[in-house]
Amino acid sequence: MNIFKSTKHNLLAAIVVLATSYGAAANATSFTTEANIGQSFPANLQGGAQYLATIDTGFNFNAIEKVCITAEVNSGTATHAILSVAGELIDEPTINSSLAYILLQEVIAPTEENPTPSIKQLDLNFCTTDVLTSNLLDGESEFSLTINGGDLEINNLQVNIEGSAGTEHTDNELYTASFGNNLSYPLTLDNGQRLISETDIGYQFESIESVCIKGEVQSGTAGAFVIGSASEASNDVFRNTEVMAFILINENEFESCGVNGLLYNFLDGRSTMSIAPSIGNISLWDLKIEVKGILKASQIRLTKNENSPLLIPASGGKLKYGMTIENLDSTQVSKTFRKWSVLKLPNGDMYPHRKAKSIDVNYSEPLVLSNKRIKIPAWFEAGEYELWWYLTDAENNERIVDRLKFIKEEGVTAGL
Repeated sequence: MNIFKSTKHNLLAAIVVLATSYGAAANATSFTTEANIGQSFPANLQGGAQYLATIDTGFNFNAIEKVCITAEVNSGTATHAILSVAGELIDEPTINSSLAYILLQEVIAPTEENPTPSIKQLDLNFCTTDVLTSNLLDGESEFSLTINGGDLEINNLQVNIEGSAGTEHTDNELYTASFGNNLSYPLTLDNGQRLISETDIGYQFESIESVCIKGEVQSGTAGAFVIGSASEASNDVFRNTEVMAFILINENEFESCGVNGLLYNFLDGRSTMSIAPSIGNISLWDLKIEVKGILKASQIRLTKNENSPLLIPASGGKLKYGMTIENLDSTQVSKTFRKWSVLKLPNGDMYPHRKAKSIDVNYSEPLVLSNKRIKIPAWFEAGEYELWWYLTDAENNERIVDRLKFIKEEGVTAGL
């Protein structure tokens, strides 16, 4: 199984803390970040054009007292700017919006020394306690800026927030794995052939924004591809009902991000899906599952040992495997976990394996156990087994689990 993690780099400037201390959380503190308008600074803004500016502070806010938008003007002839903001609160009965008229020129009255009136170009400066303060409570928002009366060159576009910062928020990141844990590519499917397999992304998720299925076709006559998935939620009345996604093939590629059931299924890092070509055969260079989401602060991952096949002979034997435990909670230098394991037998029964044991794991220092093993005796029945390792955060009792499947061959009559 090939697993890839790609981080989307934030193009916005990092938060700069300008003033005051980090005493009580309720105290207002000033934060400044740079708004992104799709241009590097200094930026030339054309008269009459509208620019979308996005804001990402990197923090959630408990409360915001005031938001100011400022820009240092290098040159230009623009007379004013119009700043518009749309409300983002989903529980509002109507969409709230705000429109501000910002003067960019000042007339200098004549004096005895300078009898002719003159025009002074002003820096952009606007403060609000209105819609933008509500929008930025989650640390992210956007506004539109229209320049009127001429062009304008600005050095920067700053957003200053006076408020009480809460927790640092985490961006969704992209994690990719090839469909099927033990499949080889190129993968060929005949007309009418349906393949069912489990895909393991390798991480447990706190939340998932999207799941995309992307295929690259080597050859074939199929004009479409069918993906099947059923809800894996235990309380879902439609759990056993498979939902089919029909994906058209366009120039040897196909893609779908609309299978909403997979948003839940992949929270534990894995899901079972079916795939099939439609009206024709197909050969795939690759079929990738891309999950965009936020990882849980605690992670446990079981991996195959390259020198130990996931196959136990009928006479019994030992299975070697690896285990990785991670503490991704940046607020905890060290976390205490309890870990234990059970073995799921081919008939569905759970067989105790290892008793609970406490361990401490430092932040961003994975605990890697590369030579774990389990002994399967000869009298164990043949069939598919699953080794389940549980990990519980001792502080909040949040529990996660990862599983490793293996097969015991037939050939010995079970008995004591």
